Amino acid sequence: MSESVLPHLSWSVDSDEHRTFRPDEISELMEADNMPLATLPSVADFLLLFSYLSSPAANANEANAAAARELLRSSDFEKVEQYCLFFYHRLQAGVISMASMVRLLDLVAEVFSPKGRESVQLGVVLRSINGRSAPGPRRGACLESQYCQLEGCHLMEEFNAGVNLTRCRDCESVSYCSENCRSRDSARHKAWCRYLKAESMLREGLGPGQSSLRVNLTRGLNFADRCFPPHECVAIDGTKGMGAIGEGGWEAYFRLRREAMKAAKKPQESQFAERLMTDSLSSVMTVAQTMHLLGQGSASELNIWLLGASHEEYQPWEELFVWLPNLKTLRLILIGPSLTMGGPNSMSRSVPGSAGSKTIALRKLICCLHEVPRSLVAELPPPSALFALNSGAIFYPSWQPTLKMAIQSNWAPLVFSAWMQPEALGVREMLLGMGARPVDGLDLRANQWASLIPQDPNDDHGSVPFNNRFVMAIEGK
Repeated sequence: MSESVLPHLSWSVDSDEHRTFRPDEISELMEADNMPLATLPSVADFLLLFSYLSSPAANANEANAAAARELLRSSDFEKVEQYCLFFYHRLQAGVISMASMVRLLDLVAEVFSPKGRESVQLGVVLRSINGRSAPGPRRGACLESQYCQLEGCHLMEEFNAGVNLTRCRDCESVSYCSENCRSRDSARHKAWCRYLKAESMLREGLGPGQSSLRVNLTRGLNFADRCFPPHECVAIDGTKGMGAIGEGGWEAYFRLRREAMKAAKKPQESQFAERLMTDSLSSVMTVAQTMHLLGQGSASELNIWLLGASHEEYQPWEELFVWLPNLKTLRLILIGPSLTMGGPNSMSRSVPGSAGSKTIALRKLICCLHEVPRSLVAELPPPSALFALNSGAIFYPSWQPTLKMAIQSNWAPLVFSAWMQPEALGVREMLLGMGARPVDGLDLRANQWASLIPQDPNDDHGSVPFNNRFVMAIEGK
């Protein structure tokens, strides 16, 4: 991919590399977190937990693990919350990896039982998300509780003493806690700053809900039957399927696409058009990669249930047939109260160029999954996998009965994605608190198919997020 696009791929990635800390450094970190040293966990406690997290999960020192368990077992909930919150801040600062944070949370659950997971961990994570203290409807004052836009920082005025956020002088949509963070994020933000500014100006003139360039340029909600820019599947040599891309993500995808378009003597797409395409393709490629990792990449038929669906009917699902070359029939079951009204609730179409040998069947159920009559659920094709993409499940109470139903029914793996790191951790804890467990090898991780398009800055996530930024697959026990 060209240099102008590459900076958007340079987000922090999960790593199991750790550094060791001296006691005086731990004390400084505790003071930075405003922890009163006299009443809360000791420096030795944190050094012990750092030692446990520093050893790779596959070769964890059993003595360290036993000591960490005993430390948690002998602590009350308030102190355990402090442990979790301390390491959550280290995660935000890039000191520990997402995998290590997950190990700590799982250790707490092992010691305190599922009830402990709900009481301790979910509360800690939620208190770190824009000041929210419990699952529930979103608050509307997102711009009053923004946090630093730089991935790996996310400091907030509300929780971090001495932090003074300042808006970008041009777009006035994102905030930073320091010039250093602003400089480090400049490569990613520069490409979208002027578009965010244009959207902000339109919002002032037209009012909220009428001005989103993101919606009008990328999601196709104002188009009857297509995404924007119009997507054309290209006949790439798909004999290797998703294996042809490997870990290359968008860079490998567009390199192969450009080569195929050149061979077919088709005009090359602009870099801007490529970035726009990542938004409409993000969910499609996330599904393709997940089915490949679940061992279903060679299936001839797939039944994909999309929970909380809204605009997915307009996305270029034909692209799945390029990267899952054995696929002949794709059935999409869209379930969600925000699906568009009007038009047929079921349809079937042939994939262009397949002479009818490959088909997509789509059905819409405009409600939540738990509201669907059980007799109707029994008539639906059994899912190969269920997806809750960009659900924001921790913010909407209506998600909880839907997710419980999906987990308890144990039809197939449930895959969720999230815009932001705190949201992803919160949803993971909620699902595991309901009795789910991570699918082997598919625990929470950064998603190489995250959109390169920032989402609506007027949404109340406290910053500008990106589609499908993190992804995880779970299953019932």
